Order: sequence, then C-alpha cells, then structure tokens
Amino acid sequence: MATSEKKLHLGCGRRFHPAWDNIDFCPRVEGVILHDLREPLPYPKDSITYCHTAHVLGNFPTEQATALLQEQLRVLKSGGIARFVVPDLQQVIQEYRELIGPLCEGDLSRAADYEWNQIELYDQVARSSYGGKMAKFLTQEPLPNRDYILSRIGEEGAELMDNPHDGTIVQTKISPSHLRFYFHKIQLKLIRGLVQFLGGKETAEAFREGCFRRFSGEIQWQVYDQYSLTQELKEVGFVDIKKCHHDESRIPSFKDFCFDTDEQGVERKPESLYLEASKP
Repeated sequence: MATSEKKLHLGCGRRFHPAWDNIDFCPRVEGVILHDLREPLPYPKDSITYCHTAHVLGNFPTEQATALLQEQLRVLKSGGIARFVVPDLQQVIQEYRELIGPLCEGDLSRAADYEWNQIELYDQVARSSYGGKMAKFLTQEPLPNRDYILSRIGEEGAELMDNPHDGTIVQTKISPSHLRFYFHKIQLKLIRGLVQFLGGKETAEAFREGCFRRFSGEIQWQVYDQYSLTQELKEVGFVDIKKCHHDESRIPSFKDFCFDTDEQGVERKPESLYLEASKP
C-alpha cells in the first residue's frame, strides 16, 4: 500500500494496528496517541485516506458527535473512506419484537433473553453508576443465558462475564491510565465534598450522577439505526454512504487489521451496524 495512504483509527481502546494512527482518550498501551476526541483532530485538512471509528459516536452528546464527524470529514482526502460502527437500534428492536410475543402468551422460556434485551435498549442510556444493570446481570451465578448474550455482544460479552470484579465489571474496562485523569477524579471528589457541605447529601448525589454521566464514558447519549446515521452523515457532507457487513469494506485489506473481526474472521460485536462513506 502506498505510504501516502495515511490511516486513522479513532477511539481504538485495546484494539489497534501499527499500520494505523491509533487515537484514544485513555491510552492503555504504548503506541496509542492520547487525544480528547472532543477537541479538533491533530491532523491537517485533506491528510487522511482512511478513517475507522467503532462504538464511539454514541458516547458523545449530539453536538459533540456532529463535531467529531465534521473533523473526520475535514481531515479526509477527497475520495477518502470513513468507516463507522455503532450499536444497531433497529437490530435490538427487531429482537424485542421477536421476544415479546411468546412472553405475552405465557411462554417464559426466553424471559432471561428478554431481560437482556431490555438492558441493551436502556441501560447505557439511563445508568447512573459504573456497570449499571448490565454488570449486575452478568455477575449472576449461574448466568441463565450465556450463549444468547454471546450471540448478541460477542467477545466483549465473554470478557465481561469472565471478569471477576463483582459490581465493577465495566469500570475495569475504562479505568484511565494517564495522570491527568487521576487528578481530575481527585478534583471532582473535593468538589463533591464541598457540594455536600453546602447543599446536603441529595445535592451531592445529584452532582455525582451528573459527573458520572458526563465523564465516565459509559453513557450512550444517542443510539443510531441505518436511517438516522445515514442522515447525520449526509448533513455533515459525506457522500456514497453504504451499509456493509462486518467482514467487507472499501478500505483495502481491512480484514487484516482485525478491528471488527478476530483473527478467524468472527464478528467482534454482533450487535453492530456498519456504514462506510466517502468525502466528495
């Protein structure tokens, strides 16, 4: 591949490839660039050929998500490809419609699957503490529907179910690894103490919940389906927007990077929607 084809992977987490510029808010490994995606991307206009973003957009409020899309469009070259992976609302609703009918008829054989479906629908939108209902469900002994959960959220589900940290199962995945984030946590604790002193426990709890929703990285501020994400991309200025499968892409040799599939080609997050778009 030509050296001029610079590739950018935003919000990479622990999944990165040395052929790409890998950026994350909280780098967990060496070689990943520390950058706050709420800020402009540290690249000049028309400098990137390919861009990949997976399960990132929904973690930003609407205005910030739009700004991130605008930044991706700015740094892409004309004809460059951006790949967007998000949880698929349509898929979750279709699953709900399949589950609810038999339950209402008295068939409770898939009641646990229904409970998980409700967690997929609402938990990351409404939770107010680390892990939310998802952590509590996954730490059940025994877990009643392990295979179903794996069919819904793939290897991420296996990692969460096998995590021994009761009640902090998701927090362990997003613990910050840079000193400034620890300073920020200490700062918030001090402010919370002052809020409690001035306004009482209820006011302090409201402050804690607000900080969690704003800073934890666990909240899904918005959930997309194919139509809503396509419209958002069009409004920003992307063209040639197409839905694709986890194992296909207009980015050359994309499967070799193992971002959306593992080394055997198995989809990492089966609950996902995949769209690709280009810059005019």
